[in-house]
Order: sequence, then C-alpha cells, then structure tokens
Amino acid sequence: MQVKIRKPNIKILLHKVVTRTSAAGNVSSGTGSGAPMGFSTNSIAPSTLSAPLGQSDSTANIVDVTPWLGEGSVVHVQKSVRDSAGAFSIDFVDQVTNGLTDTLSALFEPNDMIEIRFASDAYKYAGAQGQKLPIMMRGFVSKVSRSQTMSADGKPRRTVHVMGHDYHKILQIIQIFNMPSTPEAANLISSFPMFSKYGPAFNVLKSTEFLLTVFGQIVNKYISGMQVAGATSGAALAEIASDIQVPDALMSVQLGAFNGGNVQELLQEYLDVGPFNEFFIEDRDAGTWGPAGPYAVYRPIPALGAATRMPLQPIQNSVTTGVDPASSLAPWANVVQIDLSSIISLTSDRSDANVANLYWVDAPRFNMNYGPLTMEYATYAAQQGAVPFYLTGYQNVNPLLYGLRKMEVHTQQGAPTETDSGNGTAAGAQRYANKDSFLSWIDNRRNLLIALNQDNVVFESGDMRLMGHEKIRAGTYVQVNYGNQIQSLHYAHSVTHVYEPFGSYFTEVSFDRGTNFIDRITANKSGVSPYYSEMIQPGGQ
Repeated sequence: MQVKIRKPNIKILLHKVVTRTSAAGNVSSGTGSGAPMGFSTNSIAPSTLSAPLGQSDSTANIVDVTPWLGEGSVVHVQKSVRDSAGAFSIDFVDQVTNGLTDTLSALFEPNDMIEIRFASDAYKYAGAQGQKLPIMMRGFVSKVSRSQTMSADGKPRRTVHVMGHDYHKILQIIQIFNMPSTPEAANLISSFPMFSKYGPAFNVLKSTEFLLTVFGQIVNKYISGMQVAGATSGAALAEIASDIQVPDALMSVQLGAFNGGNVQELLQEYLDVGPFNEFFIEDRDAGTWGPAGPYAVYRPIPALGAATRMPLQPIQNSVTTGVDPASSLAPWANVVQIDLSSIISLTSDRSDANVANLYWVDAPRFNMNYGPLTMEYATYAAQQGAVPFYLTGYQNVNPLLYGLRKMEVHTQQGAPTETDSGNGTAAGAQRYANKDSFLSWIDNRRNLLIALNQDNVVFESGDMRLMGHEKIRAGTYVQVNYGNQIQSLHYAHSVTHVYEPFGSYFTEVSFDRGTNFIDRITANKSGVSPYYSEMIQPGGQ
C-alpha cells in the first residue's frame, strides 16, 4: 500500500505602499523613510521564493511576513469570475520577532499590497520561475484587526487578522459622477470625455477600444497616482494589463448613457457581462501572455455544448497579449484532472429553475434609434425558420412538459459593422444598412442565448471540497474521473483555497454546467453500470 505524502509550502509578502512615519495626515509622502513604523530595517530579507524586486523596491518596503504564520493560522484566498472582487483573509500570530518592535498589526496599512503564493507540493516549483511558488493572489489590504484572548487553560493568544481584495478593488474605489462642486480631476470628466459631451467621435465605440481607454486613462492612472501618494519610497505597484478575447462589438456611448457609479459598474453596463461575457481580474506569473502582474480578462463565457463539448462562442486571439487562446487560454485547454481520491465532499443538483423556451434579447441603447423596430419585432413570430426564439420541439425545454417560460436579457452592444447608433442619422441607405446590421446582431444574440441555456435541465451545479490543488482557479474546468467510463467536466466559477500552516490545505469549488448526469446516460447506453464503473479509478493528476 502506498500513502501519498504532500509537502505544501506558502510564502506571503507585504509590499509597503503606505510608508508611514507619523500619524499626522499632513506629512508629505516624500518624507517617508521606506521603513514602516515598528519594523527594523535590519530585519530578514525577502526569501528566494519571493517576487523579484522592482526598480524602486528594496528590502525595507517588501517584508516577508510568512514567519508570523503559526499554529491556528488560516489563509483564505477566494476568486470568482462572477463576483465583483476576489478576497483574502490571513490570521497571523502576533509575536515580536524578526525585527518587529511593536504589534504586527502596526505593520499593515489599508492599501498596502499583499502577495500570496502557495502550492500543495512545493518541490515541483523548485526550478521554475526563479524558484517561486505559483501566485494565488495579489491584493490590497482593506481591514486590519487585532484580537487578544485567554484560552481555557490560561494561555494568552494574540492574533492579527488581515483582510483585503484583489486588484478589482481599484475598480470599485474609482467613482464616476459629475457634481458642480466636485473638482474636475475627481469626476473623470477630463480623463473620459464621453461623459461630458456628445459628438461624432463618441457616438459609437468598439468594445476593445473602450476597455483599453478605461484602463489606460482611468484605472492605471489611478494606480500611478496611488504609488505617488503612498510614498516615493513605497513598493512598486503593477498596473493592470488587459487580456481581451471577445470579438469586437459596437457600443453606444453618449451623454446620459451612464447614470454614475464606479468603474466596475461602468464595465458591467457596457460589456454584456453576465449573459454573454465574463470580466474578472486574474493574477498571473510571467508567461507567453506577458510579464507577471494582474490581468483584466474579458472573454466570452466559456460554455461547452452538452453533446459536442465544444465552445459555444467564438474566441479570438487575445488582441492585447498576442496569445492564441487555442493553445494557452482557451476554455477547452484550461482543464484540471482529478479523481475521486482527491474529493473530500461533492454535492451536485439538477433543477428546472433555469429552464426557458421563449428567449428574448433586447438592446435598449439601440432600439430607440430606428422607428420601425417595433413592427419588425411584431413579425418575428412568422419567422421561426430564421429566428427560432420559441423552442417547441426540443425536449429539454419542451413547453408541453415545462410550460411556457420566458428568459429575457439585454445586450448593451451592437454589430461591429454599424457606423453609428442611428440616433439622428438621416433616412437613407446608410441608416437602413445600420438597421439591418442591428437586427442581425439581435438575432445572433438570441440564438446564442438559446445555445447557452437550452440544456440547463441536464447540467449539474454544486460544490466540491478537494485536497488542495493550486492549479484549480476560477474560470477553469475541473474534470473528475469517476471511473474508467466516466470523465465529467465541471465549470469552476468560484474557487476558495484554504491553507492552514502546519495543518491542511483544501480547495473549495462552486461549479455549474457539470456533465456527470449526461455522462452517466451515455455510459448506460453502452451497457455499463455507472454506479459500479465509478468504483474503478483510472488515476488522476
């Protein structure tokens, strides 16, 4: 009998962005010494597993806080392709050691950056990436708390809790609004002119150009200013790179189109995030896509067909990283294989809650621009061959079985062939061509909505608790080898890694579009009992 022994390891680095030497708020940021309060500059240097130092980085502003992980410490790292921001929480032992002259909580400041790296078998990374463990989170501290308790046996315990979010936090911090008393620099009027005027140049905009403008003119400028405001001697902050895999679409960006909010809400407003596309921040090490750092990933939902297991949406080569998704980043390539021996618990369910047979996609930013659209919509019922938005002959959504159920979503985009939004365009060949392009776009969106949702009743959703696996990230497919006959896919839309130093390492997965029920039906047709087949394990990775 062989017993598998794992040797996990972890590394946590604190990048001091705020180098405070005084509690007063009127002290110039340039006066910081680079050494945080309560910490000696003669302390331990970053380990060989740490990130390489940037041009302005030094031993004083990058602190290896791994030694303060002790018995009872827990590290949580949570990422999702659907929630607004990734999150982390770390419990440290509050102990004066390794150059610390005060409580560890005095070392952390909100908006300091945390870098978390760990692996289930650290030896696998001994010769890779400069002997670095894989990156799990780059984020900013949001809250620091300190607890002092007395145990039942009379032993005191002091713990420092550090919580924060990934770079997505920046998108939530930046507010977009326009008030008469607000300084011009604060309401983004100067950096994003489409909110202050309406003109031909900003009538319509391609989605790629829009996203690059948001990050180039707003988000990354904010990060640069954050670097300067923290201290001239603070740790260098990486800007957010873009990885755009969605084919270009047209957006109607004009005065009054966005009511205000934060940058995250702005992107969700225009990029069709939710029903058709995904947008999330992914922390990466250096690779073919570019340098190490946070990446804003904008991609089609990587849904696979229930029968074909092929992507339902076209994914273009990344226009910003130059990487072909077919070889590196495509959903069918991002598959992590495990077997039942890696599963601690698995709960899955199927439901008719998301069954629909009447599908409707509207475009509120475009459909006011062409007068006859209402009449065009009214004739769709007679166009079942061209626009089958009402499914009656497909068993998984059969109205006779499930009743008439409507699924309605909005698209905020239009066809890339349209030259403008139609608003104010004179009647003529160009206006009619734009209208035809718009109707074609709506038809394609409806057909895509059908393809993405017509098999919801046979897909599974649920949760897994697994042995720690650092390669399982939000946005990957987990292939579970249930037996020689069944290898099922599960789309991990939310992943939480729970690392306990001197204890256990677990990975918790929330998934949907699971194919186990479909695979069991297929196995049954071959005359093999899936129940007994899953008892025979072929071995996973």
